[in-house]
Amino acid sequence: MKLSPVTTTLTSLLLVASIQPAATLAQNVEDIECHDGDLLSGRYENVLVNGGSCTLDGATVFGAVMVYGGSLTTTGRGAAIYGGVQVKDGGSASLMAADVDGAVTLEEGGNLYVGAGSRVRGISAKDSGDVTIAPSASAGEVLLANSGDVAVGGSVAAVLSTDSGAVTLADATVFPGGVTLVSGGSLEICGSSIGVIDTLLDGSGSVTVLESGDVLAVAEGSCGRSVIDGSVIVQKGTGDVRFAGAALNSDLIVIEQVGDVEVDGSGCDPEDLSCATVSDVKIAKVSGAITLRGVTTDSDTTIVENDGNVVIASSALGSDVAIQYNKMVTVAGSSFALEDVRISNNEGPILIDRNCDMRPTVVENGSVMITNNNPTDATAAGATCVSGFGFSDADVSKNTGGVVIENNSGEGLYCSDNDPAPVEGASGNAVAFSDGQCAGF
Repeated sequence: MKLSPVTTTLTSLLLVASIQPAATLAQNVEDIECHDGDLLSGRYENVLVNGGSCTLDGATVFGAVMVYGGSLTTTGRGAAIYGGVQVKDGGSASLMAADVDGAVTLEEGGNLYVGAGSRVRGISAKDSGDVTIAPSASAGEVLLANSGDVAVGGSVAAVLSTDSGAVTLADATVFPGGVTLVSGGSLEICGSSIGVIDTLLDGSGSVTVLESGDVLAVAEGSCGRSVIDGSVIVQKGTGDVRFAGAALNSDLIVIEQVGDVEVDGSGCDPEDLSCATVSDVKIAKVSGAITLRGVTTDSDTTIVENDGNVVIASSALGSDVAIQYNKMVTVAGSSFALEDVRISNNEGPILIDRNCDMRPTVVENGSVMITNNNPTDATAAGATCVSGFGFSDADVSKNTGGVVIENNSGEGLYCSDNDPAPVEGASGNAVAFSDGQCAGF
């Protein structure tokens, strides 16, 4: 059915400009209204779905498809749409094997499903429902505002979700951009890559989650390992932040989050980009427990002003470390590349056990135990030791809950103003030089 002159005029104002080859091919084709279960398989200028349902079955649309309050479906024979798809007024679209050269926009619409074999230039949803990009489908940027959930199983250029639902990436590729979630639900990354395609890493795949829920990238069950080649920033949300078996190839920053933070690279193979290899780590003002296990860093680690306990285990931290103003602190089975490790102003107790290659400053904490920090015990605990001692210049001062120093090897040990003072005796330490309260250790 041909559109009325009024409808045709309104339609022309809404169309996305088609490319020149399509305009040339579109000569002598008509606009058409599609409703009441119509099945279209020909060639059209523009298609209007004004209520009801419309199915494109191998059709070619040189302009745009506009869905006002109805539903659009393409069959397995697909459709070629040069001008884009516009969905409004509660309408919805399900695209199978469709090639959409323009954008798909949803405004006050329903759900969008981009099925296998479909390619869409971009997706924009406002005041709408859920958006799903199935495996073997691809899209450009996916933009959601005040809408539902977004689930990606195929390939997209980037995801930006504001005031919307959860974001789920399952065996997905996000490239060359990243993922941004603001004032939304949770982010779950399952066997996906962000900022990575094949073996190309360009550092553009950042993940930013603000004022939202859980952030999870966990390799377990049916979920494979995920790779994120860009900074991960999580702030002011409510939910756990957990990366297990994921490759984090840049900074990790978590600030003012209500929940636990866990980064676990245990058992990973760094040669295949499958480990928690991080640059800077900054975790501050977090309400829950903090655990770094099997983590490798090449820059500073800062863990400050958190309300929970801190555990660093079986890790290789390659630059300065600051752990301050927390609760209980455990540092075990790790190596520190002879970098400064400052553990201060924590409530305690503090346990520093089976580590090597440290330059520790342990001051103004509660009770402190420094035990078994020597290459033999550290190596048995999984640490990779370079030097022949547990610590070099160690400063243990102004701790108020008692200090135990046993079975360590080191170059220098200085102790002062601990209350009570460390007790000398059969402590099994092998320290080249000791002074202050630890003289003779």
